[in-house]
Amino acid sequence: MHQPLRSRGVVGHVRYWGLAGDDQAHVRNQFYYPSAQVPDDFLPRWSEFMSIVVQAKIPFLNLLEPLQREAGGATDDQVLYEICTLQQPASRSLSEQRFLLLLFGLFAGLALLLACISICGVMAYVTSGRVPDIGVRTAFGSGRPTSCGWCCGSVP
Repeated sequence: MHQPLRSRGVVGHVRYWGLAGDDQAHVRNQFYYPSAQVPDDFLPRWSEFMSIVVQAKIPFLNLLEPLQREAGGATDDQVLYEICTLQQPASRSLSEQRFLLLLFGLFAGLALLLACISICGVMAYVTSGRVPDIGVRTAFGSGRPTSCGWCCGSVP
């Protein structure tokens, strides 16, 4: 007969399926268990869903060979796959939002450029209609700042 499992504690929700869309996930329940408490009958099935997290102070690439050697065991029948740092899945889960933010920024910059061009066009139109007035003011001794202020201040 199997020994009963012991609960060690409760943890909060872990955003396992991504930082952005995990709150809308249909499956949110997770549990953690020490593999020593799993009955032998269930171990092959449960090990298919197992993730291993390693924290180390040495560079990531220096760990690959020792980890693969240890995971293989004596029979060398276990394989590690989807090996990555903790930053890579987080970055992947936010890549869509980063792309949309970049696209939004590009369109905002384009809108700003078009607005500046439009303001320049309006000012050129207003100034071109007042060329004779500017000539008369300049002939009577008005300076450039006064003429520019007069044109800019009386835009219809």
